[in-house]
Amino acid sequence: MRKTKPVAAVFSVAFGLWFGALSAYAQDDRTCSISDGRVVCADSTADRKAVFDALANPKSAQYFNNLLAQPGFSLDIKRRETYRRSLERNRRAMHRYARAQHRNYRRRKIDSATYEEVVAGYKSAVKTYRAAMNVYRGTVWHSKFPSRYAE
Repeated sequence: MRKTKPVAAVFSVAFGLWFGALSAYAQDDRTCSISDGRVVCADSTADRKAVFDALANPKSAQYFNNLLAQPGFSLDIKRRETYRRSLERNRRAMHRYARAQHRNYRRRKIDSATYEEVVAGYKSAVKTYRAAMNVYRGTVWHSKFPSRYAE
């Protein structure tokens, strides 16, 4: 009985480290995508760091840049508005996270190297947001659905 406790402790620590590494890898690989007309970057926009990381991921920017090149992609009028609102919701979450990190930097809760990573991530996230906004504009300008203002 005495020999099994240390073995179980070593096994549980090793398993915990392995599981932690897998979950950290899964979080780093998060990207934004479109699901039912909504931009989905995280399970909830309340998880601002997850939204920030997903928008800062270069794969998200590549996804939105290549989206308009797909021949069958279009959003109808209702889905365009849903898309824009969800995109703005994600942008606000990303911006709030960046502002919170700036406050933490000013209060010396994080060091300058960490803050520089946040700044670089923010610039990448803004590029992704702009690419996603271009998708919205492209679906409006090149829409297959007639405008309600057309004569």
